[in-house]
Amino acid sequence: MKGVSTLVIAILLILISISLVGALYIWTSNVTFDIFPEDELNQQYQRSRACLSLEDLDATAGMVNIRNCGLVPLRDLGFYLDNSLVSSEYPDILNPNDATNVTFTPPISGSHSYYAIADIAETPVITASN
Repeated sequence: MKGVSTLVIAILLILISISLVGALYIWTSNVTFDIFPEDELNQQYQRSRACLSLEDLDATAGMVNIRNCGLVPLRDLGFYLDNSLVSSEYPDILNPNDATNVTFTPPISGSHSYYAIADIAETPVITASN
């Protein structure tokens, strides 16, 4: 029998097809990860599930509760009064549905802005008078 049998040709074609599919998979996965970096997508996902709120603001007594109303833990918490960071003790991590009580020196009478920020969430600015 001369030449290559049809069985050998079929096996070679199957092996070539498998190797081409493997090479295509490796190439497309590298291209996809270069276009959409995992860290950036993860941070966007975390930010979409984060929520921070101010509750029970008492500007006269100088007290407010900051609550994590989202589904992810929050870090780097800060409470601001008239765009100035209020120095106070904050927990390192504020877990979902947890709250922390912040006390501050009540400002002089008038209208003042209050807000809180964390690593991936922030509250709306609240304007209150005392």
